[in-house]
Amino acid sequence: MAVFRSDSATSIFVVKNVISQEATTRKIQLQINCDVHDETFENVLMLIDPKLTLQSLLTQQVQLVEPLKEIQLQEGNIDYFSPDLRDILANGAEIEHQYKMQPQRLKFLQNIIINLYTHKWRLKGYQSIDHRLPLLQQVLDNYTLESLCEFFHEPVSI
Repeated sequence: MAVFRSDSATSIFVVKNVISQEATTRKIQLQINCDVHDETFENVLMLIDPKLTLQSLLTQQVQLVEPLKEIQLQEGNIDYFSPDLRDILANGAEIEHQYKMQPQRLKFLQNIIINLYTHKWRLKGYQSIDHRLPLLQQVLDNYTLESLCEFFHEPVSI
């Protein structure tokens, strides 16, 4: 008998698969039970939130740099820009540099979330939740911690 505990469903999913594969290879019969506690997901999401927020903001800002530069060239006077937009324009080179240094980081973090969500429901006995993944990607594209937590708490309907 062994007990494994983790806030991450992905970690438990990997342990369960490794143990199952080893038992199958050695022709050992075993029974695996998984208790999935929904409150643990919020803890994991809160740990990832600062990095995901930063990368989402960086991605949004880098998409604004070129259009803002073009408007500045055409208009000349940008006093009517909000302070945030002026800041993006003033720091455009640095924003682009930071984005180029880590272009895959946002996708990597989003994949962690997608895997966590998929593993949560597989551990609960659902074999496929593919119909929910486009909705999850929409939540990630318009990221807020609150909306992601709400999505994780929603039941899966088949």
